[in-house]
Amino acid sequence: MILLTAKDIAANIEKLRKNYNNPAMRTDNLAAGLQNDISKFSLEYKRYLGVNYFNFSFVVDNIVNRNKCYKSSEHFSQLREECVRNNMVRLLKHFPSGKYYRIPVIAI
Repeated sequence: MILLTAKDIAANIEKLRKNYNNPAMRTDNLAAGLQNDISKFSLEYKRYLGVNYFNFSFVVDNIVNRNKCYKSSEHFSQLREECVRNNMVRLLKHFPSGKYYRIPVIAI
């Protein structure tokens, strides 16, 4: 059983944060690796990030989704629309009521 320490998690997050805007560094693999890590070690990430876990995992997932959309120029619009729809479903599950796109929504 592999254990992930808070130090490991902080290093993984910092690596993506530090290199995200660096044009010389490909962040595709960093983001996908972090997404995989979050999936495999969700309890450790939840403990480390606390109330920020949902927001952080949502952002990482969207970085990965953005990369997938831009890699597929032929199907960009279709993939992007699917991502937007999946984001709304995920947001509605996490935040059952609120304003989305200035439209009040109450999930039933």
